[in-house]
Amino acid sequence: MQRLDIHLSRFIGNTKPPLRAVYLFRVFDYRLPVSSLIAGPIVGWLVDKFGSRNVVLGSGIISGFGFVLMTQVNSLISFYLIYGLVVSVGMSGMTYIPAFTVIAKWFKKRLSLAFSLLAIGAALGGTFWSPAAAWLIANYGWRSAFFVI
Repeated sequence: MQRLDIHLSRFIGNTKPPLRAVYLFRVFDYRLPVSSLIAGPIVGWLVDKFGSRNVVLGSGIISGFGFVLMTQVNSLISFYLIYGLVVSVGMSGMTYIPAFTVIAKWFKKRLSLAFSLLAIGAALGGTFWSPAAAWLIANYGWRSAFFVI
């Protein structure tokens, strides 16, 4: 059985392991757009029916389960299935749809400021998380990093 990083090097090039880790998390941070296209309307319906808090809680459990499953990945197809489907569906329910819904309900004045602060926070989180993920992978390996995340 070939190593996962050999398969991924075809997509992100041969780089040093810490840099490859940054690309791994940034490339798959977009989580296969197909699953987001499918999950988006479903998440919107769930937020309308059950509320943002319950959707975020359930999605967090799904994402956490997906990240724990990532520690057991041993092939490229299992990587795509677990991260591309399980983790991405869970993350879809924890990101913009519930957050924008809560902000729209809480803020009547300065709504555009609240939305812009949400967007800035998401961008900063991605900016700081990639080096942190690279450090975790370089020091503890990618399986342990997924478990910690």
